[in-house]
Amino acid sequence: MKTIKKVFSPIILALFLVVNSAFAFDGTPKKGESKVTVSEKFAYSLYTLKNSFKIRFAFDNESGEEVKVKIFDEQGHRLHADWSKSTMARRSYDLEQVGKGIYKIEVKVGEFETTQTVAFGINLDAAPFQANFSDLNDSHVNVRYENGSKGVYIRLVDEKENVVYSEKTEDEANYSRKFNLSRLAKGKYTMQVVYEDKTVEKVYEIK
Repeated sequence: MKTIKKVFSPIILALFLVVNSAFAFDGTPKKGESKVTVSEKFAYSLYTLKNSFKIRFAFDNESGEEVKVKIFDEQGHRLHADWSKSTMARRSYDLEQVGKGIYKIEVKVGEFETTQTVAFGINLDAAPFQANFSDLNDSHVNVRYENGSKGVYIRLVDEKENVVYSEKTEDEANYSRKFNLSRLAKGKYTMQVVYEDKTVEKVYEIK
């Protein structure tokens, strides 16, 4: 079976560390208000490079879990697998030896797992933006989205539409994060994910 060359570049990694400083928390509650704490963020971007057979994979990992990557061909044969516990990295996978075709990249970090499809020499429709929320579990909620590289807003508002938490991601096409709502006052709250003209939301009740 042909193997895939994996290329690491310290220069590219340094640039990625600078780019990720664009994450902004612009909705910090005022003094005396209840706060939302966040943890276990995992965000990544994955795309092909023009005029090449390379896949670029960059991630920001605050989960403490290993980042596991597997690459499969269209028939489901595994071509490559690796893992890392780095908090930030940027990698290139060179598929020139296996050539044109459709490939699936599986990314798994703790409970987060997703599969993306890329192609070389074949036109694929752009994947649509998707967002989903977990149920409230022990005062924690997990929020994730996929295919939102142009900037996504994550907000939590109370029943009076007051913003309890707000965050905007800049260059993260795919994102997963856990929110701790245990310090909020009793009541109903709406978690929103906003991308371009699309809003996905879910209501939670703190009792």
